[in-house]
Amino acid sequence: MQVSSGAPLEAWQVSSLQRYWRGYIERVMEHHSIEEEHFFPFVEQRARVPLLLSEQHGILHDSLDVCDAAMTNLVATGAVGRDAQLLDACMAPYAELLRQKTEHFAAEEQVGLPLFREHFALKDYQPLQDTINASLSPGHKASFFHAMSSKTRAEFCKVHGVPKLALLLTIMPGVRKFDRTLHKPLLAIIEGSREAHTAGCGCFA
Repeated sequence: MQVSSGAPLEAWQVSSLQRYWRGYIERVMEHHSIEEEHFFPFVEQRARVPLLLSEQHGILHDSLDVCDAAMTNLVATGAVGRDAQLLDACMAPYAELLRQKTEHFAAEEQVGLPLFREHFALKDYQPLQDTINASLSPGHKASFFHAMSSKTRAEFCKVHGVPKLALLLTIMPGVRKFDRTLHKPLLAIIEGSREAHTAGCGCFA
């Protein structure tokens, strides 16, 4: 780690981390909203959704607030000791957030998905998937498609009736913007490369 080796944080590193964090928290909150507003009511038509899943959302949101406050206070002071304190203030609550996310993912895998598979076939889910796709913000839609290979994107669009022109003119510009404004800032931190940071600017509204 740069700070532990005796070098202070640089302003571009802080802005890269904060830019990535803004996108991350927006994606998590929107993902949970989709589950609460669309997925859970859909499952409730045939089965009772365990209250645990919604309760865990609330716990995660509280942790996100704590992490967000610490991230907002992160600045490059030029003093290694002070920078280390500010980083610790970010990493400690983030470690707790990761622990809570792991528990939530386990609950979804061990409780939520088996429940869904017991009561629904894949064909039952496709109309809901189409509704969710239509409701996604540009940033969330971009992050969704960004993780796919070109082949997987084309197959997904074919299955869900997304016109090729819409993929090329609407979705892919958003994917490139996501890569430039959120993914590359994270790579900048990982690689220690300021060039990756300066390749993008701004964020999704």
